Amino acid sequence: MNTVEINVDNRYHEDVAIGIRFYSEFRKQWMTEKYGEDDDVKALFCSSWTMPKNAHIYGFTVEAVECSNWTEFFSKEGIDTLTMAVARNEAIMNQWFAGGDDSLLVFRQDMTLDNLRASDNVMDIVIDEYLGVTIR
Repeated sequence: MNTVEINVDNRYHEDVAIGIRFYSEFRKQWMTEKYGEDDDVKALFCSSWTMPKNAHIYGFTVEAVECSNWTEFFSKEGIDTLTMAVARNEAIMNQWFAGGDDSLLVFRQDMTLDNLRASDNVMDIVIDEYLGVTIR
C-alpha cells in the first residue's frame, strides 16, 4: 500500500511527544452534515506518539489512507493545513491539542502543500541534542 510517512530521528537525551494535527474544512462540513450542527464538531483531527530518547523511527504511517504523495493525501482527506508539533511529553501534547496554547510546545510548524514537498511521500523530522527541531 502506498502511504505518506514521517521519519523521526530523536537525538535528544529525553523522550519527547510528536504531534500531528490536520485542519480540514471539508471534514468539518462532512461531520456537521452527518451529525448535525454542534459546537464539538471541529475541523481538526490529531494524532500523537511518544518518541523515545536517542531513537530513530522510520516509516510512521500517517492514517491508513492509500496515496502516493502529500498532494494526493491532502486531496483525499480535504486537508488545508498540517501542523507538526513537539512537546516534552504526551500530557503536554494533549493539553496543546485541547487548548491550542503554543507556549506549551517546544516546536510547532504549520504546513500547506505550498511549503511541503508535495510530490514526496515522506517527511523527515530531526530533533537534535539541544531540542532543536528540523523538518525536511
